[in-house]
Amino acid sequence: SAARISLSIPLGRDLSSSASVDTRRGGRLYRAGFQGATRSNNIDWRARMSAGRIERYDLGAIMRSNAGETAMHASRVDNHNGVRIGHAGSIGLIEGQRFSGRTIEGAFALVDAGAPNVAISRNHFDLGRTNARGVLLATNLRPYEINTISIDPDDLPLDRAPANADRRIAPREGAGTLLKFEEAAARVIDTIARLMDGTPAPYGGMLVREKDGERFPVGRDGLVTLIGDEPGDDYELNGQIPCESMRVGPSVEIRCAS
Repeated sequence: SAARISLSIPLGRDLSSSASVDTRRGGRLYRAGFQGATRSNNIDWRARMSAGRIERYDLGAIMRSNAGETAMHASRVDNHNGVRIGHAGSIGLIEGQRFSGRTIEGAFALVDAGAPNVAISRNHFDLGRTNARGVLLATNLRPYEINTISIDPDDLPLDRAPANADRRIAPREGAGTLLKFEEAAARVIDTIARLMDGTPAPYGGMLVREKDGERFPVGRDGLVTLIGDEPGDDYELNGQIPCESMRVGPSVEIRCAS
């Protein structure tokens, strides 16, 4: 004859425990275990032990990072010890850029956000953050289907402003691509728009860049925040008065006809 009683107890959002008693002809077996995860969900761990007719202790953990997935397991069974460590990941080179990351399945993309520690997501699912070189390997993309890769603009330095934080790609099966968010490097410049006589441009006006139609409102005392200004850009104030951007060292001056 045999009988078993088990109990599972949640101890919080990221921690749970279990216990059981197993009775059979060979004797009783008592088991207890705990398992959980770190709040960042980068580490899952489990600890188990048993006593009675079998004495056993197990401790295991899985750590996930941009470099792949590392698993560690240690056990002791009836005075015999064992340790096992394994790592699964990938390394490679694409368009001259080296990368390392998690195991590649389906398709993949090397995402260059232009800055380190920028959050990357695929179809609103968190993929992680860029490394010190500003890149992240996005794996398990759906081949031949639209994958929307996004960066979090709030993670970019204050002197960067992405024109588009989302990019859509449809890679081939087993193939990879280099995805650059070049717009993330667009310069943000605070300057003063002035008329030729030196007075500030009127508050509430609108500077319109001729090459792309981008519009930049004029604040108090002529203050204007320009995004992506390049040498030689021309503007119009309120769509009527021609203006010119002039480089003065690292800064920019906007002068408009009176």
